[in-house]
Amino acid sequence: MIQEDWHDKYEISNKEQLSNIKVLPKLVDALNDKSENVKLSAIHEIRKFGSNAKEAGPVLTKLIENDESEEVKIRATLAIGEIQYDDERTINLLSRNLLLHRNPYVRNASAIALGEIGEPSPGAMSALRDASRMDKYEIVKTSAGKSYSILSLNLAQSNHSIIPEQKKDIKKIQKQLFIGLTDLDAINVAPNISLALSNRLGSELYQTGYFVVLERQKMQEILKEQGFQLSGCTSNECVIEMGKLLNVKQMLAGSISKVGSLYSLNLRLIDVQTGKIVSTAIEDINGNIELVLTHGIKNSVIKLINNFNE
Repeated sequence: MIQEDWHDKYEISNKEQLSNIKVLPKLVDALNDKSENVKLSAIHEIRKFGSNAKEAGPVLTKLIENDESEEVKIRATLAIGEIQYDDERTINLLSRNLLLHRNPYVRNASAIALGEIGEPSPGAMSALRDASRMDKYEIVKTSAGKSYSILSLNLAQSNHSIIPEQKKDIKKIQKQLFIGLTDLDAINVAPNISLALSNRLGSELYQTGYFVVLERQKMQEILKEQGFQLSGCTSNECVIEMGKLLNVKQMLAGSISKVGSLYSLNLRLIDVQTGKIVSTAIEDINGNIELVLTHGIKNSVIKLINNFNE
């Protein structure tokens, strides 16, 4: 809570005024105050303005870089994300802190901020990928993995070039593809889990803007009218036959399997007319099923787009 003497010092007459964007320049001035409490209070208020507070970005960046208080660094980092300050120097600073800062809470805040900023620069994506694999703390790995997924999806949607480790550019699919989606084949995974993942997969495909996915209920109605048996239809031949009945251009099929603590998603996109596999994606997730749902599905969709061959 901001102290009353702080209000007086920066000519903020009452707390109600803090909700007015016109007070933002005074809050930015307060970021330079010598008092840690004043800086933390100012950051707290600035975060409420969201992306309207971008003018605070340069001073917040300075705090992240130079302030002696790690609590100030953490709060300023989170604020940078919430105001979506996408300055290149700031993104590079967050990327370095994510990989090199000794405090895991600073690293975690950096991972979160990079995801909220949403700019898929090569440095940010590389740092997030490495942190999601190698950081000693699970909370940092999880935050980095989530932000990496967000940036990957942004990258696919905007057709930026992919990071070098992924070896080639994400290809822009020139027109929306009307596809059918089979339920994921469950291997050592409960059927209800497989169904939940299949539903999430359909949603993620739709959100890319590249795919129009035939609604599950409509698909079942059409196949029922044709006397087609969905159960056990996992081979390419069966999936192609299903696609022809549904009158879609392509069918997406795949599986979710578990060996020990490792989950593996395996997807294949099949052209119904030619029978050829036009894209594949494999995503391995070492952890719990929640990570498969929140990160694995999204990453597999990005790979599917990246590997697409019309």
